[in-house]
Amino acid sequence: ISPRARLTTWQRFHPIAMLLLERHANTTSVGVFVMHHASMFRVVLTAVEFARGIAAVGHKSVAVGLSTGEILVFNPANPIAPLEYTLTGPASPVSDLASNPSLTRLASSHENGALMVWDPAARKTQWIVAQEGALCMAAACTDALLCCGLVSGVVQIYSFETQTLLASISAHARSVYALALDGHGLLASVGEDSRVCVWTLPTAAQAPELRFSVTISGRMPTGAVFAGQDLCVACYDTERLFVFERV
Repeated sequence: ISPRARLTTWQRFHPIAMLLLERHANTTSVGVFVMHHASMFRVVLTAVEFARGIAAVGHKSVAVGLSTGEILVFNPANPIAPLEYTLTGPASPVSDLASNPSLTRLASSHENGALMVWDPAARKTQWIVAQEGALCMAAACTDALLCCGLVSGVVQIYSFETQTLLASISAHARSVYALALDGHGLLASVGEDSRVCVWTLPTAAQAPELRFSVTISGRMPTGAVFAGQDLCVACYDTERLFVFERV
């Protein structure tokens, strides 16, 4: 990294890729580094304030959200010309990206409150969730459900099949910063109120239930991911990871 550049504090990990952002001092250029298996490439984006959100698209590509509202889809296997195509959403910064386990859908949340579901194969939107004034800060998907964490502290869960709201959880006293799914019916949420919560996903017979809650005193959780039976939580301004073991 250039000595004139500094790293942003935001990083986001995905099982198949990692995104690292380089913000150049006194410019509007952002360097995007994507590491995918054994491949790595770097792209410098001009006239872009920031890049935010990363998710797998299909089985070979990686999507990155931009401050312009656009979503760039890269193929890391082609480091010479990695950009495959661009998805154009609302002219509002992307706040998060998420894909479902089968990698057939891509969800993008935007700072104007828009929550969009894309069909990456067709390169078009499948569904737009109107959430005026309700900024979605975090998104997560199963093959059946779309979960979004709002700046109000509420977590909303939608059905892809019926495109309806299934549940609304008053999860946090302040903004939700990250969501994580374990693949076995559990959803973790972390928020600005320093709380880490684990919920059950709704079913036809049962509403979501709180299974675990803890406050990380003096810290602000900003990221979460399930690693096997453990829940790993990252916090702002510390290199430590807080790991909670399921018992």
